[in-house]
Amino acid sequence: MTKKTVAISARPQNRMEPEPESNPDQWVDGEAPKSNLKPVRLTFDLDRILHGRLRRYCFDREEHVSDFVRGLIAEALPD
Repeated sequence: MTKKTVAISARPQNRMEPEPESNPDQWVDGEAPKSNLKPVRLTFDLDRILHGRLRRYCFDREEHVSDFVRGLIAEALPD
């Protein structure tokens, strides 16, 4: 019986995908070019009571908590 060996590298190599070329007409029309970059996850601790208040606030406005937090960040850190 022959044994097969498989080469496994210690660190997987991720291929960097080039960003799609942006269309200048989009900028003129006021549309922001879309990026195909993978979003990153943001994790932080909240007090249990504050978390409940945040969820209730978003629920009353029919908005996802993640969309609400993204809006806060975008407002605080404009381009």
